[in-house]
Amino acid sequence: MSDMVRTERLELRLMDVQDAEAVFAYRSDRDTNRYQGWLPERLEDVYTWMDKRAPAFGEPGWSQLVLVDRQSGRIIGDIGVRIDAEGQFGIGYTLARTEHGRGLATEAVAALLDYMFQNMEQQRCTADVLKENTASIKLLVRLGFSPEADTSQVAEGCELRYFMQADQWRALAHSR
Repeated sequence: MSDMVRTERLELRLMDVQDAEAVFAYRSDRDTNRYQGWLPERLEDVYTWMDKRAPAFGEPGWSQLVLVDRQSGRIIGDIGVRIDAEGQFGIGYTLARTEHGRGLATEAVAALLDYMFQNMEQQRCTADVLKENTASIKLLVRLGFSPEADTSQVAEGCELRYFMQADQWRALAHSR
């Protein structure tokens, strides 16, 4: 990702070590992250976690993008992007509790899907969630994701997988 993805209210860019304190502020909130598989207890945990990301965006493994509020310049969340098999990627997202209910996660995920399907030529996106995480499920359904029948590949600790095909996303874009 050589440049940022921009929406009306957000910029999505690669996470950098300089973002660690801002990331720690919302990622260490137990309420915000009750459905996440990772909760940092110390700032050092964020640095260790960042070191495990893919060396470059688009390479196999996880890359992390921060969500920056364009008006304030504050980091308000992040989206993880996992490049899997050729043409397939997975996503996970976290938004600071203070930003919930404003449609920002939906806006960010939609912009990322546009970018991945158009610029990275990916063909399929998946998102793994716990069934109790109804807000995340509603977001995915609102964007047009469908539940996956085969849950054998769902990430550890999750129970459901939703997916979106590139052609399905393009068809939905024409109807918006």
